[in-house]
Amino acid sequence: MHTMKRSVLIFALFATLHAQSQMADTVQLDEILVQDNRYPVKFAETMRAITVITAKEIASMPALTVQDILSYSASVDIRQRGVNGGQADISIRGGSFDQCLLLIDGVKFSDPQTGHHMMNIPVLVQDIERIEILRGSASRIFGQNGFSGAINIITKKDFKKKLSAELSGGHYAYRSGHIALSGVSKKKWGHRISLGHTATDGYTDNLDLNSFQGLYQSSMPLGKESQLRFMAGMQQKAFGAQYFYTPPAAKFREYEKTLAAFGTLSGQFTRLANLTVNLNWRRHEDEFRLWRDSTHKGVNNHVSYVYSLDANLFKQWKYGVSSLGIDLRSEQILSTALDTHQRNISAFFIEHRLPKHKVFSAVIGTNISFISGYGWVAYPGADLGIRLSALLRLKFSVGRSFRVPTFTDLYYKDGGPSSLGNPNLKPEEAWTYEGGLALVMQNFRASATGFVRDASSLIDWQKTNPTDLTWMAVNVEGITTKGIETDLSYTLKKALISQVRLAYTYMETDQIETSQVSRYVYDYLKHQVVSSIQINYTKQLSQTFYYRFMERVSYPAAHVLDTRLNFQSTTWGAWLQWENLTQTSYYQLRNVPMPKTWVRMGISLRL
Repeated sequence: MHTMKRSVLIFALFATLHAQSQMADTVQLDEILVQDNRYPVKFAETMRAITVITAKEIASMPALTVQDILSYSASVDIRQRGVNGGQADISIRGGSFDQCLLLIDGVKFSDPQTGHHMMNIPVLVQDIERIEILRGSASRIFGQNGFSGAINIITKKDFKKKLSAELSGGHYAYRSGHIALSGVSKKKWGHRISLGHTATDGYTDNLDLNSFQGLYQSSMPLGKESQLRFMAGMQQKAFGAQYFYTPPAAKFREYEKTLAAFGTLSGQFTRLANLTVNLNWRRHEDEFRLWRDSTHKGVNNHVSYVYSLDANLFKQWKYGVSSLGIDLRSEQILSTALDTHQRNISAFFIEHRLPKHKVFSAVIGTNISFISGYGWVAYPGADLGIRLSALLRLKFSVGRSFRVPTFTDLYYKDGGPSSLGNPNLKPEEAWTYEGGLALVMQNFRASATGFVRDASSLIDWQKTNPTDLTWMAVNVEGITTKGIETDLSYTLKKALISQVRLAYTYMETDQIETSQVSRYVYDYLKHQVVSSIQINYTKQLSQTFYYRFMERVSYPAAHVLDTRLNFQSTTWGAWLQWENLTQTSYYQLRNVPMPKTWVRMGISLRL
């Protein structure tokens, strides 16, 4: 109770100053096109609960990985095993790590083995133009796996001749380097390559990390109204995984190596209508060891492949905007613990947005999919917006979500008493209802959203009592999650304190009377506060403070304060970052403590 009182006090201190989207120009944010439906719309016209994090905001954050960026977004729960991008589970609105969908430039990057690998992507913070976070059902828009929300990472596509580099170091032998080069050939063919390396000895035993990643992008115009794009990337990681999956009493020294690679060919054609076609390939390799130094005992090896082809066509006409789409997908895995499996998914989308009206706006659509082993399924949904005045809007949304079990859910067996999959699992289903109010003024924003998610056949890992050794995958019926999200924002263009933010999320999930011990369903953030303030000392020198309050159902509440000091000139910059100034002892996932404090600094060059 005292912890909550302290949180409310800090909440009130920041309440007079807040910025949901930390941009100097709120009009610029309103003009950004976001993917809240099957076609892009202006952020100001969206009828969904969407957060946009821009490159400018990212540059001011005490964030060195995509996971760090997301940790400062309300209603997003980052459960890191260690830091620096080693491994992290992403949850939106209390969903599990398998119920969130990740996209890069609109192309899905879900992992069929397990959601634990979803963030194994070769995208550095320096590669990001913005991040769009859609909270709530996303299955109608993106298909299965968009159960509780979706995260769309939009990469930079500025191919002008540029060179940028950065070196950084800090506590726990942290060292990192990044270089990016871009340019345009005589035939207007743009190229960009980004390379990065990060390593640390770890802030506690067996939490070291060594990672390398590279991303290549190119763009070629096809006449005046079309273009062809290619993107390919690779990420390789090796890290100590102490207590990631086993309790301390087991005394294992877990270790993991992953290798992720992908290639995407995209075409955009706009002559008669807007047509986008994406051809994507992804390979993920994972080696897990119970004993770090053993290559033959307690070792699991997994290799998964994903092949996909999707196309989306939308046309604006006098009756609104109509959209048709198709998504063909094949998922395969070869594994020592899961055996060999494959499934195919064919999804068909149809959606229509009513013509613009000065008061009402509405979208209705559905996704109809055929999934091998499960047959046909449909996830319909609708959005409604009502403009009460030039500044005030009401938003409503309803949608059905659907998720098939991962290969780990279905088939995992490690030969020991740890975990056991269940091939008889049913897919997860849910209906999500939400409504909200948004106030948008020149420098001030305020919004409040309430939601209810009625789910059936949720997949959880359970055991009969706490002393049992084996977790088993089961379906849980009749789980309802309710929540309230609030955002306030205030931005000043020319002031010492230019950007301030305050967001609060409350959630609760109905507890079913059972003797079973749950591993995931009831592990969520009940109270979450995210607040930030940016101070501009000069045009070149600024500092940002981020405060987070996290009260998880399964762990003690925690207050964490981070800061970043930035100096940026035309050609070079420097930064100092101090995480967990409060030296709080806290956990985001069982058995793995987060660092009590971490200081890092870096220098950058831009030519």
